[in-house]
Amino acid sequence: MVVVGDGDFFDWLYSSRHCLFRRLFHWVFVTLTKPGFVTKERKNVVKATRTWILLADANKARIFENKGPGKGLAQLCKYSFEAETPKGHSDRPGRTFNSVTPTRHKMSGSHPDEISLMQHVDEFLSSLDKSLNNNSFDQLIICASPNTLGAIRKRISNALKKTVISEVPKDFTNTSDRELSKHLEDFLAV
Repeated sequence: MVVVGDGDFFDWLYSSRHCLFRRLFHWVFVTLTKPGFVTKERKNVVKATRTWILLADANKARIFENKGPGKGLAQLCKYSFEAETPKGHSDRPGRTFNSVTPTRHKMSGSHPDEISLMQHVDEFLSSLDKSLNNNSFDQLIICASPNTLGAIRKRISNALKKTVISEVPKDFTNTSDRELSKHLEDFLAV
């Protein structure tokens, strides 16, 4: 009978009587010590969530990125939009004559600011849709002035709507990065 405590463990392990145990021990030891054996399976399990924050008002839009808790915010300069002022429009609606009397009446119609806002919203939403199709982000937080937020809700695609985790009806477009982090603490671990 072999007493394990009296001799060396490896002498006992590599003795001819324990050939099967030796092979099993050797296989387990070699397999577990291979480089990347444990990390291969865990690489894809934990993925950092990329959250984009859209700051928009009627005239401009900026997008920031957060790559996970404690990573802070980084402005994506590529995604900065300025609304163009519509050409050929005045601030006042046109006037027309009544067909029977010489009285003039104000014409109704869409306001140039509404047209400009919708074009502006369509511009940055189409860019966000392209970025979503390229898997550039996983979640979206929308911070916009109430009028702009209403226009975004009307125009947003279903795919983009599924990524929205929060909507904030406030205008943060002129807010500094540091102040923005404080405002977003309720929605995001900056």
